[in-house]
Amino acid sequence: MELLLQLGLLVSNGTNRNNLISDLFFWYEKAELPVYMSENSKLNKSTTSVSNSVLCHASSTKWGKESGFKMNSKERSERCGCLVADVAKKAVDMLNGYFDEKYYTTDRSSEPVSNCKVCHVDGKLANIKGQMNCTSCHPKTLAHRVFGDIHYKIMD
Repeated sequence: MELLLQLGLLVSNGTNRNNLISDLFFWYEKAELPVYMSENSKLNKSTTSVSNSVLCHASSTKWGKESGFKMNSKERSERCGCLVADVAKKAVDMLNGYFDEKYYTTDRSSEPVSNCKVCHVDGKLANIKGQMNCTSCHPKTLAHRVFGDIHYKIMD
């Protein structure tokens, strides 16, 4: 959260700031992390994972399942420190590119998220505001898949 506040202080244009934040979120969801590991790290390439979420508990839980480490382990604490380094480096790289006018936002669209946004962000419901992958925590229910399209067509 602190990093997002810093982006807000450095990038005054709201659209550009939101795009940078969205890009940072999308990168974190899709990157194999952590990249940074200290010389005497207990972590290695076999302890990296792709979180599919910017939420700490979701990212940590997925990593724990893939790496075999417990949530109260020293390795999990070390991973968190490594992630801070990775995210800070990415944000600095993005900001340097932005201020050098060499940074362009990436295509953040994904089919599941785009489908959700049709109704829940831009459409008739407009009941959420988010910049992350919805489906990592909120899979479509059977009822949603069966009745959703019909229901949205008859809504005012």
